[in-house]
Amino acid sequence: KPVAGVKTDARPHPSGGAGARLSLKEVAERAWKARMSPRLRAWVTQQLDKCKVSTGGRRQKAQCVLDAFRKKVPYISDPVMGEFMATPEQLLCLDENGLCIIGGDCDEAAITLAAAMMAIGIPTMIIGSSHREPHDTPSHVFMAFEDELSEWVRMDGTTKHPVGRVS
Repeated sequence: KPVAGVKTDARPHPSGGAGARLSLKEVAERAWKARMSPRLRAWVTQQLDKCKVSTGGRRQKAQCVLDAFRKKVPYISDPVMGEFMATPEQLLCLDENGLCIIGGDCDEAAITLAAAMMAIGIPTMIIGSSHREPHDTPSHVFMAFEDELSEWVRMDGTTKHPVGRVS
């Protein structure tokens, strides 16, 4: 049953490598779209202000956003035999009249963190990784951002690692 005022997109999702690659593409597209959210930009700039890093470097800003994200969003797995991706506004509960989903998996973490960094002018990329066979089929996703030295710095909202370290 549809949720009033919430746009949903339900479609078949293939399993295996085809589904994993489709998910990576979807994560990147959703992050790109979400980067223009005024609510997300407001949340990011408020966090930077709280951390007193509004004029800091990109790594400082990223660590602030990552810490705030982890404090707000616990890890919750996808539905059984399903792929679910909430928007950053839904995940961070930024729309008081909208849907508030407190928790997400690696897809939502990558979407939200990439969009948050892009919302403040920092280029990002989505990275698929595999930690089991077959190694050519991504089983996890995280993001990276470009620092002032044009180095790509990895960031994973589903771990306890600091900015620059991933599993």
